Formats: sequence, structure tokens, C-alpha cells
Amino acid sequence: MFHAASAVLLAEGITVDSHSALKTMFGLRLIKTEKIDQKYGRWLNRLKDERENGDYDIFTSFDREDAENSITEAEEFIQEMKRYLIENYGLKFPPDKKS
Repeated sequence: MFHAASAVLLAEGITVDSHSALKTMFGLRLIKTEKIDQKYGRWLNRLKDERENGDYDIFTSFDREDAENSITEAEEFIQEMKRYLIENYGLKFPPDKKS
């Protein structure tokens, strides 16, 4: 999600150096301007925080349902960023490979 959001920001002429800056700029430049639906900003923020908790907190646990929901949201987020780049910048992507 970080790289997909970074790609959209880059297309908008914005570069970021950290996850924190990404969250801030994504919110300011894409969510507040209603270029991207606000649910994607919420997902980006929540999943970034959960990833950090999993990496750094000693007593963090996730159940299977939470993990599956996070994967579904991440996949939808990436598809939405692709859609945005295609519709607004004419980018082309190779077809998704399904196993």
C-alpha cells in the first residue's frame, strides 16, 4: 500500500521520505480534495499502524479474520490506486496474474 500510495503522490508531483509523511500528504492532497475516497485513507492509516504494531510491539496479536480482512483491503486499495493512475494519468499496467 505504501508503494501504491507513493506512486499516486508522485504522479501528483509529491515525493515523501517516510510513512508518516506519506500518511499526511495522502490525506491532504488526495483525501481532503476528494480525489480518492476517504475509506482508502482510513485503511492506509490503520494498516500502517497495525503493521508497525506487529513489527515493534511485544504483545501484538492478530487473528486470521483480521489478517484476511487486511489483505482484502490492501488488494482493493492497490486496485483503486491503479484505477486513479489509469484514469488521471493514462498509465497502463500489465494484466493481473491470478494463480
